[in-house]
Amino acid sequence: MLLVLDESLVAAIPLQREVTEDIREALDIIGDQIYFGRHALFAPQRILSHLLMVNGWSRRLIQVLKSARDHYSERQRLFSAINLVGNIHVTAIPNPSRRMVGNRAWIDIPLAWIDRPEKLNSTVVLGENLDDVAVYDCITKAMIPRDFQRAFPISMERGPGGGGNIGQVFDGYVNSHRNVLCFVDSDYKYAGGPIKDTARQIQDRFTDGGPALAAWSRTRGRDLENTLPDAFYVTRISGDANKRAAVNSLESLSIAGELELRYLIDLCDGHKLADLFSLNPNNPERTYWIPRINDLMARQTRDISQLPCLAANTCANVTRAEGCTCLIFPGFGKSLGAFVQYCSSTPLSQVRGQLSSAQAEEWQEVAELIFDWCCANRAKQV
Repeated sequence: MLLVLDESLVAAIPLQREVTEDIREALDIIGDQIYFGRHALFAPQRILSHLLMVNGWSRRLIQVLKSARDHYSERQRLFSAINLVGNIHVTAIPNPSRRMVGNRAWIDIPLAWIDRPEKLNSTVVLGENLDDVAVYDCITKAMIPRDFQRAFPISMERGPGGGGNIGQVFDGYVNSHRNVLCFVDSDYKYAGGPIKDTARQIQDRFTDGGPALAAWSRTRGRDLENTLPDAFYVTRISGDANKRAAVNSLESLSIAGELELRYLIDLCDGHKLADLFSLNPNNPERTYWIPRINDLMARQTRDISQLPCLAANTCANVTRAEGCTCLIFPGFGKSLGAFVQYCSSTPLSQVRGQLSSAQAEEWQEVAELIFDWCCANRAKQV
């Protein structure tokens, strides 16, 4: 996160007086965390000049302040581009708070609140599992301009997979006064459908604005897998002739601009007719998918006769849906770990070029959110 030193520090640290111990300790913590590459620092030249005239700072803090002064233009460029800043100020208000100024979020962080280093550790990026966070890291590196990444590398602490208990894990970080950025799958079953319980756990924590030092995001489609480019699935499924037609259908949907359906397909577990027939005839998930089966089968160059139960409008295998042979769309299994490997062997500029317009828009939004919370100065090169 870009930490900005507020004008109120000048009034609180007059040149002719000795700096109080609490102010000195708080600024030393800031200096240490910037020095070790956990956040970035910016301040107007007047504030930097004032602080550098104060006697008694640690050598490391002086180094950090001089670097902010000497690289002022570079830091100002970041300040102009970023959507979130942490405003370090002197106030009687005890805890951090958030406000909007135009399109930028300002987190006002009281200097007195900074009483231990852990409060300014790198932002925790939390997902439903570890592979999620690794994919989000790849997305950020693919979308943020390389010159920004060279000057302000991403500094994140990868949280453990929260899974079904992600709300409790999230609360643990918040209660420990940590910056935390949480990503969840929406798990939409159909267009306009509700988000799943895991995502709702996090959404409910932001009903009234949420913690000042936290943010969250959910996928626009069903799962994170739906945001991955078609070209990746072509590579991943290339050795499985039975699923190659399904990959072709993804490409067909993207080319035709049928992005809603492309974003709602269960790419992990697939779709079986028995799962739909197990639902009430008026269930919105069933009424969404049944009319789209013919189109989805045709895009896979599969004949509708492969779904004999569809014509009868009833499942012949009602006792065991998992044994259903009426396969609407085959799942590809867990793919996120494979995508991380794909990104390590494929130029990220090439991966970026493989995205549909909708995917690129979502990736850019996610990348900017992560960069806002995780940008930092280079460790020991402040």
